[in-house]
Amino acid sequence: MSIQRIGEVVREIRKYLNISQTELAKGICTQALISKIEKGEVIPSAEILYYIAKRLGITLDYFFDRMENPQFTYVQEFFYQIRKLIRERNYEEVSLLIKAERNNPIFRNRENRQFLSWHEGICAYYLEHNLRKSMEFLYEALDLAVSMENYTEKEIEILNSIGIIYSEEGRYKEALEIFSRAIRHMNGITFVQDYTIYLRLFYNYAKVLTQLEDYKLSLQYCDKGLMLCLQHEYLYLFGELHYQKAENLLCLRHMEQALDFFHKSLMIFELQQNHTFVEYVKKRLQEIEQEHRA
Repeated sequence: MSIQRIGEVVREIRKYLNISQTELAKGICTQALISKIEKGEVIPSAEILYYIAKRLGITLDYFFDRMENPQFTYVQEFFYQIRKLIRERNYEEVSLLIKAERNNPIFRNRENRQFLSWHEGICAYYLEHNLRKSMEFLYEALDLAVSMENYTEKEIEILNSIGIIYSEEGRYKEALEIFSRAIRHMNGITFVQDYTIYLRLFYNYAKVLTQLEDYKLSLQYCDKGLMLCLQHEYLYLFGELHYQKAENLLCLRHMEQALDFFHKSLMIFELQQNHTFVEYVKKRLQEIEQEHRA
């Protein structure tokens, strides 16, 4: 990659994120060096480029992909939109977008085909309620892994999707095995790009353990998730982990502690303006109060 192209990519993403050169440089290098990098006057060391990439929320591979694939920005935007729609549970739109791009030549490489198969599997379950078809797509995506011994974060996310679907089906023992497998692979990753994957795994694993009445182990994974939130200053799943911990404590008959965590989860959901969960927790507290009176 040319010096100039590195600088162009850094400047483009920095401006997109609306952060200044000074903010980008903080704790990494000087603002003057960032300016020179963006102008193509100097090439940063591997260490500085790594920390710049990390602050910008991208991987080092991003720089090289931008050179090798002229359509890279389009593909990344497509991936971003699909993941956003999945979080919003808008599976109809996801399905339409995938059908529109299925035969696009730029999606024929291994990584892009894996992404499409993964999300076709999710759509097959939530739109068609077809478990067999869903699993065929999801395992097809896993089979596209470069290594069956060392999964990437994306392949761990695919396992997470499989585990969630088994949970939805009430097949908790199978879900437990999938989540356990995902965590084992995650522990083998030397450099973690996205710790929210750990959070999703811990949370989903904890929920399945609760269903299987292993409340103490579920509590351990709730605590692991909460510790990770605190370490990385994440609010993502912070309320949900408090809620799941409360349910476990309730099942273990630690009423006072359980109520404390129910109220903490309620406060977090209120701060996040997550009205659906606010109403859910309020309703759950009312049920507990009625049961206690009875």
